[in-house]
Amino acid sequence: MIEPANLFDPVLYEPQRRPYLEAMSLPSWCYTSEAFYRKEVENIFLKTWLFVGRTDQVKEPGDYLCTETAGGPVILIHGRDGAVNAFANFCRHRGSRLLEGKGHCDRAIICPIHGWSYDIDGGLMGAAAMDQTINFDRSHYALTPICTAVWQGFVWISFNTQAPPLETYFGDLF
Repeated sequence: MIEPANLFDPVLYEPQRRPYLEAMSLPSWCYTSEAFYRKEVENIFLKTWLFVGRTDQVKEPGDYLCTETAGGPVILIHGRDGAVNAFANFCRHRGSRLLEGKGHCDRAIICPIHGWSYDIDGGLMGAAAMDQTINFDRSHYALTPICTAVWQGFVWISFNTQAPPLETYFGDLF
């Protein structure tokens, strides 16, 4: 089936809005359309809570797990305070990916390109040659935090700082 010119015309989705036992699957173009995917990311994946891992995957301070999401690459890391935190997996200097896979950072996350270093709680520790830069404030260059919540050992993130608390989102499940 060919993707329609107006992909988001509500008339195209009337069969999907029928009562449950009468409804039809989404049209095939929804699964292959770049425009449909972008709209899903914008209106669903960047606005709600997403499951990204389990706390037992990052048991000790410094343990990390990298994951790919619709919002970009993410680092889950067990902080010194005992919390599991999430950060965008890119250096604040030039955007290089910081970590891959799963592992442990004893002291710092170090950018493989220019050597900027971050502590396991996301703060910028060192920025080569930036000490001479006028008005450079390390506190403005911490890793980009992502909203994180844990429920029953499951780690959830939201790119939406206005998302309701996970407990509200889950409703009666809690």
